[in-house]
Amino acid sequence: MNIGIIGLGIIGNALYQILSDKFQDIKRYDPVKGFNDELTDADVIFICINDKSKDMSLIREVVKGVVKENKKAIIVLRTTVLPGTTDSLILEHNRIIVFMPEFLIEEKALEDMREPDKVIIGTQNNEAFVYLLKLMSKAIVCNYFIKVRPVEAELAKLVLNSLATIKVVFAEEIYDLSNALEADYNNIYKIIGMDKNINARHLIANKDGYRGAGGKCLPKDIGFLCNIAKKMSINIPLVDLAKELNLHYLKMRDN
Repeated sequence: MNIGIIGLGIIGNALYQILSDKFQDIKRYDPVKGFNDELTDADVIFICINDKSKDMSLIREVVKGVVKENKKAIIVLRTTVLPGTTDSLILEHNRIIVFMPEFLIEEKALEDMREPDKVIIGTQNNEAFVYLLKLMSKAIVCNYFIKVRPVEAELAKLVLNSLATIKVVFAEEIYDLSNALEADYNNIYKIIGMDKNINARHLIANKDGYRGAGGKCLPKDIGFLCNIAKKMSINIPLVDLAKELNLHYLKMRDN
């Protein structure tokens, strides 16, 4: 398997490390970080760049360049995109393009990449699914490989990160209420964590003295979800409100 990776940030670097344990001579392309390998002979190319634009212009530019340079590779998008992006790229370039979202916590990216709780492969091409299943199974430990349509994989990524943001906002509000009532939120958190119906992740309020859902993914992804809903004329007031409330808490970090 000839493997190429474009973008050696947190996602791309973690992917490179887990794949390089099993595969030799993985090609890397990230001029800013000093990697300029040619990808002409790659059988699969993972695109791991971060695109915050509303029209996915950076992703589109990179895919266009890959299609021009490489005529055979399966192209795998591992960065968050707006729902519908992968299908539109498939139609534009008549190539096998897959959306395979990552679900990493930045401070333990390598661990999460090596032992994910799930791998979602967004493609309607069975051969691409089998290829990626075999490739990733050699490098990671995971019991759940899920094949869905690209748009479903794209939406699932945004939904899960938006739900995480809603949980963070909820925790911050209960933290403030607990303080007003002179109650210890840590005890409330412990009780929540014991409930079999609730995952306590993202419910640590005032984490390390910071408020709100920060980082590179959560604020961006809930914004993407709100933007696509607005574009489709679908009202999602709870998510819209959570996005605005999260911005409120993030501003508190600077005060």
